[in-house]
Amino acid sequence: MPRRHLAFALTTVLVAALSTVPALPARAAQTIGYPSFTGPAVPAPPVTSVTGNTMQAIFDAESGGTDYWMDRLLARPGNDPAGTWLMTRGRGLFMKP
Repeated sequence: MPRRHLAFALTTVLVAALSTVPALPARAAQTIGYPSFTGPAVPAPPVTSVTGNTMQAIFDAESGGTDYWMDRLLARPGNDPAGTWLMTRGRGLFMKP
């Protein structure tokens, strides 16, 4: 009799384990498409590489204006499918009004 209970228990566990279906990951409906970027790949820095504080030297070289090399480096002018999105080359900035 104990052998019959053991066989029933093992069969129940096996059927339960095989009947569970792993959940599939949810996927978002991707409708934004891919923007087409224009312009140079990497803008030239305003100063040559210096030992010490390179970022301060870049800031000092462009302190007269409001557009800095780092902004030009990260910003990518382009045209997206909807025309209302801002996309940059930074860490995936995505803004939609």
